[in-house]
Amino acid sequence: LSFLYIAKFILVNSYRFFISAKVNGNIVNWDYIVDINSLYQNINIDSNDAAVIMRHSSCHLLSNSIRILYNKSIFNIGPCIGNYYYYDFDINAEINLCDLINIENIMIKLVDMDFVIFESKIDRFSLLLNYVLKDDFYKIHIIKNTILNTFSLYKHYIFFDLCKGPHVLNSGKLVNFRLLKFSKVVYDSTLCFLNRIYGVFINNDSDLYSFVNNLLNKNLNDHRKIGRNLN
Repeated sequence: LSFLYIAKFILVNSYRFFISAKVNGNIVNWDYIVDINSLYQNINIDSNDAAVIMRHSSCHLLSNSIRILYNKSIFNIGPCIGNYYYYDFDINAEINLCDLINIENIMIKLVDMDFVIFESKIDRFSLLLNYVLKDDFYKIHIIKNTILNTFSLYKHYIFFDLCKGPHVLNSGKLVNFRLLKFSKVVYDSTLCFLNRIYGVFINNDSDLYSFVNNLLNKNLNDHRKIGRNLN
């Protein structure tokens, strides 16, 4: 039986409180087939493991929104660090505050759509060919520097992205995020600059509000910025 079947049809009353599961201590995807001899444990929505998964999915929500706004955008990586995440992307344009607001508004709409996130497997050659045809240098570089023969692609609404997962089953659970700032970063010690957008996901409304509010107050009270403004 898959974890999704167990959660949806056996643990019916508590299904909506699960984000994923652990099998033998490892976090698995919804379609993972659970062996009868395996040690199985649900990941509840208010747990730290759930927050890690939802933060990861929120990062992909960001990339999906960027692709909607800039349909020729090309993506590098989007890791999570603590409560934060960021995504590096190439759109051959400058990002400003209005763009950041527009991207966040699209993310909110995608959450409201509550679409299902699908995983598919693809072999190394087909994946490389796909990104060669798209002229996606960044993903080609990532694939060539791994030894895997089979990769996972996740579909988030209209956008497929290379990722090992796991993710939430649907976007409706990704409510508690905020985009924080944007910057330019150098790609791989070259002269090529990428845009980077930073976000935060905390799986609790009040904790997210406090976190963002404290961050804003910290920036407002930054004496170096105050000094520059006075000069």
